[in-house]
Parts: sequence; structure tokens; C-alpha cells
Amino acid sequence: MIKLKIIESIVHKSVKEILKSKFDKIENLENFIGIESEYESIEIIQILSLIEEEMEHEGLQNYDLLEIVATYETLTLEELIRVIVSRINSKITK
Repeated sequence: MIKLKIIESIVHKSVKEILKSKFDKIENLENFIGIESEYESIEIIQILSLIEEEMEHEGLQNYDLLEIVATYETLTLEELIRVIVSRINSKITK
């Protein structure tokens, strides 16, 4: 089972890397995708790609996060983290 904190760290690191100084602080409850999102489409794609790369460095491969995220109308960062953890853990236990 993958720990939530590992994925949370990867997500936060990826957001900071792509956005540099756009936001002073990353909040898990902010909207990542959806009408009220502060992120531009290109930023979302770049962040998801970087998360996938970081996950691969952790030995977690073959996750298409863009495909997963596209099934949701809105997602906060917290929900994104939980969705990723859930997908990983369900794949591990199969």
C-alpha cells in the first residue's frame, strides 16, 4: 500500500515546480480542475505530467493521470491525491 504522504509530497513538489511563484502557498482544498480553478489548462497538463514522472521515479508506472482526471468535473488537490492513492492501491492489491 502506498502512503498518502508520499503522493501528497509528489503532487506538492510538482505544483511548485510548474507554477514557481504563482501562489505563495499550496492548499489541498483549492480547486485543481473545475470552474473555480486557479490553474490554467496548460499548467494542469504540465503538473500531471510531472506527477507521472515523479511517480515513475518511485517505481509507480503506467498511470495516465490526464485520463483519470478527465473523468471528473472538479477536483481539489486533496481529492486528486486521494484518487491517485486509490488507483495505486487498487492496482497493487489486484
